[in-house]
Formats: sequence, structure tokens, C-alpha cells
Amino acid sequence: MLSSSVIYVGGAAPTTAAQLLPASRVPNFVGCVRKVEFVADSVSLDLLSLAKSQSKLLRYHGDVQFFCQEMEAADPITFTTRESFLALPTWEGSKTGTIAFRFRTNEATGLLMYNGGPGDVFALELLDGHVYLVLGLGSGIAKVKASGKRCDDSQWHTVTLRRTGKTGRIAVDEAAYDFTTPGSASQLDLDGPLFVGGLAPSDQGPNVPSEVWTAKLNYGYVGCLRQLVINGKTVDLAAQAREQDSGSLRPSCHTSPSQCDSQPCLNGGLCSEGWNRFVCDCTRTGFTGPVCAKDASTLSFDGSQYLKIDLLPDGSKTEAEDVQLRFRTPRPGGLLLATTSEKASTFLVLGLEGGKLKIVINLGNKNKVIDLGQSLNDDTWHTVHIRRRGHKMDVHLDSDSKS
Repeated sequence: MLSSSVIYVGGAAPTTAAQLLPASRVPNFVGCVRKVEFVADSVSLDLLSLAKSQSKLLRYHGDVQFFCQEMEAADPITFTTRESFLALPTWEGSKTGTIAFRFRTNEATGLLMYNGGPGDVFALELLDGHVYLVLGLGSGIAKVKASGKRCDDSQWHTVTLRRTGKTGRIAVDEAAYDFTTPGSASQLDLDGPLFVGGLAPSDQGPNVPSEVWTAKLNYGYVGCLRQLVINGKTVDLAAQAREQDSGSLRPSCHTSPSQCDSQPCLNGGLCSEGWNRFVCDCTRTGFTGPVCAKDASTLSFDGSQYLKIDLLPDGSKTEAEDVQLRFRTPRPGGLLLATTSEKASTFLVLGLEGGKLKIVINLGNKNKVIDLGQSLNDDTWHTVHIRRRGHKMDVHLDSDSKS
């Protein structure tokens, strides 16, 4: 026997949905419905007609629209470079709000959306193929991994976000996760544009929270995006792109043949396939630039000199860094690079000791030491690449690596 006292259409609050479907993480519905009828126990209810007539039996949650916009007809756009971005009006989601869209790319990392505020932040980013939500209401920031599988597979993926107060649900395709923001604040106060695909240069810098790794690293999104629906209203992305007249935003979405077949990377640079573009990795060469054609700057030290770079008056606070350098020396020891702060005990030190590469990092608790390589004082060029994301750090030395 089925006992029913409440009917939900289109979704439910995260806590209610978890009770209704404890074994599944089904996101709230994105799309259109019509002719929703419930007949049982001699009762026949035309639910949508009751809703439209504002019957006291029904309550709305969110901005419900009594029409169906043809979402499939919404033209996609392509972000062609890491510097591409679209600036939309501020996301009005103080107490509650929804965002849904679809994206397609083969690139593993990029900023999908960002909207800042006075102490508050909303962001969606692609990190190592997975979608992450970053949300802060002023009393702490939550970072939620929202995808169960990698999304950098050149297929279309659907993202839906629904938030009410401190709680909400983020879904990517069939995977859905409930979240609660830390602290007591329950209102999301944003200002400035809702950026899609990347940040304007004027909005990059220290005001971006350190939790938004792609924004701090200036990794814009390269790929396609379509069917953007904000608070129930579809955004005409193609029209917005035309209005903002950015040459790096293109209408439609298509895939191109392999970009690396023509061997565009020079001087030993490694070519990898991006979204309708090639990406040259010049790390292990003495060159730089889009195709590794420009001579990289070189410095020579005799042991009495050094460079000192003042980042900012208040320093730089980051959770993600990419550090790379090449060196050659006949000496078995020497300091290559170090970061320090007068206001904190954190540091990163990179140097040679006994002909080996030694890296020491302290994030405020204890030292972590990584030793790699041997006989590096052979007066030939060696390449170091350090990649840190939160508490995970990977070090690559020539063809060797260590975490």
C-alpha cells in the first residue's frame, strides 16, 4: 500500500531528496513538463493547472515559469583560448538560486564560471578532468568535487546546481552531491559580473580566493558551452558573445582534425591536442612562446648574486602553484629558488645538495622533504617542474617524477 501526503514535481530540497531516494543521488530535473496528472483513491489532480491557478494546495520553490523554452535551439559557443571569457550580469542568488548548463571539451583544466563578492564567492572549475564547486557565503568556503567520472572526453556533460541558504545539490550527469557551506552565514552576496569561461584581466589577482585554483593560475576554459539556464531563464550565449564582440568567442561547436599532425612545435617542444588547437610544451627546451620559437631568458650566477621579487605588499596566498625552471651547474650544492613570507611560517625551497635535487615545503605545520636525482652537477641542462594542488605536490625532474 502506498501512503502519500505530499507530491513533489521537478525536484525537492536536498534533505528531502536524500530521504526520498536514499540509495540514489538523482539531481533535480532540468527541462519542461506538461499534463502532470495524479489519479488515485478517487482523487484526480491536474497538478500544473492547480499550480497555474495558484491553488492553496501547492507551493512554489524557486522561480517557476509557465512556458517551455526550446533549450536545444540555444546556440552553443566555443571558448577558443585560455584568455576567452563572457561577462554576464551578477548571479542573483542571495537566498536561493539555480544554474544549469552543458559543456564539452578535451582539456582537463579550466575555469567554467566565477562570481565574486565582498567576502563571498561562487565558482565552478574543471580540475584534472573533474568538475568542482567553490562556494562561500562569508563564513568559510566549501569546495565540492561534483563529478564521478572525468569530463574531458570530448562529450557533452550536464551540470545542474541548486542552492537554498547553506545547503544545495550539485550534479554532473548522473552523479549528484549534497553540500553545506561552513559557518553560520546563509546568504550569498555577490557583485560584479558572472564570468563564464575565464576572468577579465582586471578581475584577476589577490581578490580571488585561493580556493579557486584555476583562477589563481589563470587557466581559462577552452571548449564549448550551451544551454545555460540561470534561475530558470535561458541565456542566449551566442547573442551575448556577439554583443561583447570577442574574437576568441565563436558561435557553434565542432571538432577539428588532429592539430599536432603538422608538427607545429619547434626546437623539441612536445605537442598535445587541445580543443581545436595544439598546445606546445616547451619545458624541456631552451625556448618559449606558443610554438617554442623564442629564446628563453637565461641568467648566470657566480655565487655572490641573487634575484629578489616582491610579489605584493600583503604577499601572495595560494593553494596551487606551477613552478618550472632549467639549470646547469658544475657545483654539487646551491639554492635555486625559495619563497618566504614575513607574516607566515610557510615556505618552499628548491636547491641542490650533494648533487641531488632537494625540495622542502612547509604549509604551516611540518616540513615535507623530497629528494630526487643524482649527479645533477654534470654541467648539462636539467628541467624541474613542480605542480602543487592543495596538499598534493608532484615533482618532475627530467624524465623522473615523485610525489
